[in-house]
Amino acid sequence: MTDKVTAHTSPRSGPYGIRLAQTGPQPDVTGEPASTALPELVTRLARAADRHDSRRARKRSAVGGQVVDAGPVAAAWATAKLAVTAAGSPIVSAVMGALAASNTAAAKRLTLDYPAQVDGVLRGEPPPIPAGRVGRFDAGSRWFISSDLHRAPRGSADWPLAQNTKGLYEVALGHYGAEGWGLIENGDVEDFWLVGGSTYGVVYDAVRTFASALPRSARHQLRVHLYGEHLQRVVANNREIYDLIDELFHGRGRYVRLAGNHDDCYLDDSVVEHLRGVHDGIEMYDFVVLDGQSGPKAVVTHGHHTDSWNAPGRSGLGRWMTWLASAVVDAPLLSSNPGTPSPSETYALLGGTHPDRLTVVNPAFGFNRGLYTVDEVLLFEAFDRHFGDTGPKVLLGHTHLPVVNPSEPKPGTGSWKQYLNSGSGVHWELVTGIEWDGAADAAGDTGSGDPRARLVGWHFATDDTPREAIVAEHQGRPVARRWFEPAADGATLDVFPASR
Repeated sequence: MTDKVTAHTSPRSGPYGIRLAQTGPQPDVTGEPASTALPELVTRLARAADRHDSRRARKRSAVGGQVVDAGPVAAAWATAKLAVTAAGSPIVSAVMGALAASNTAAAKRLTLDYPAQVDGVLRGEPPPIPAGRVGRFDAGSRWFISSDLHRAPRGSADWPLAQNTKGLYEVALGHYGAEGWGLIENGDVEDFWLVGGSTYGVVYDAVRTFASALPRSARHQLRVHLYGEHLQRVVANNREIYDLIDELFHGRGRYVRLAGNHDDCYLDDSVVEHLRGVHDGIEMYDFVVLDGQSGPKAVVTHGHHTDSWNAPGRSGLGRWMTWLASAVVDAPLLSSNPGTPSPSETYALLGGTHPDRLTVVNPAFGFNRGLYTVDEVLLFEAFDRHFGDTGPKVLLGHTHLPVVNPSEPKPGTGSWKQYLNSGSGVHWELVTGIEWDGAADAAGDTGSGDPRARLVGWHFATDDTPREAIVAEHQGRPVARRWFEPAADGATLDVFPASR
């Protein structure tokens, strides 16, 4: 297990009432006293950007609008980024191709070895990945497992606002909290990769880029401070959700966090210390094992470890593509958002036509036409060779594609009966997740000797929604809870009312 850098902390509060890690004079990673000049300058720039964004918000609020567009500063910044990228496109394309090929070859080797790493985690061995933190929790309890929530500051990078899922997640939290469930948020919870989206987002992008040119110790100090500033604004923009998590889950000892790729800054415990100012004493994990009386029942991890574009230590391509996609969203005359699922995916899920297939990628460059970058077919075949039919449940996120026991694209080649993917919290007016119900096994409901794991979705009800699926209301709109199972055709997901 790698050593972690620990920050000295004090009960200092930022402008949003969040306790921050100490950023005054302190030893940096080299043991030398660190300067406060750059962090203080970043704070002043960020607050000035906040004031500019607030003035825009007040003007828009006067006519009843919500500010989800980027604004002129971010639009100009995005245009400049796209222009520079276009000018250097021959070089950029060549470098990207070479990196993609190299990363894909490395990802294939890691994928073949990954089941053995997971097996070691189940037996209590430290995994050979950065940080490598493992948490073990009771498989006999009930857990709601969500992932890919992408909570962000206000602006066009606020995917949950743009997709209208914040209220749905609040309703889901209220339901599971009242029923005594625990909450596992499985990576990509706060988004530190999305940039732009507002005047503040331009400051964040510019400072993060500038930090890359600094010596290692100064770069580390500035980025840790910047991530703390960013986290403050994410929390302020999602205050109701954080309050519910603390009240219903963390304050009752049943809240678990894992790191993904969009929040991979949490590989550094100095950044986790900022999060402890939000959720006091929180720990961050890379794997969570759900242990039953007869041994481990499931492993929960984000799902990016075998990704050729986004894995720890190989995330440069994914980070760069996110940087470029942020510019596409903010630039004038461009309205597409390549990061968020379209409404058609929600309609497919609720209509029973959503694919329940494993993803395959280009064998040379590690992505496909949908820009997915995890070879789930290769991963399934590796798990099947290592574990056979005796392996644990594998509960992932990362892909934004909810699946249950998915089959290979080629008919008749098998299905991964131990795999569920939670999907995301940024479908259009739909939040998906996994319900792990250890109490169901104790009551004899599954008849399989294992707790029940199923994919569920929370969405705003329509005229076609079964009445028995409607369980709550948000701002006058009925909210339904559904569950999904593989259809008889082996290729799609069927949808059912979730009456219990």
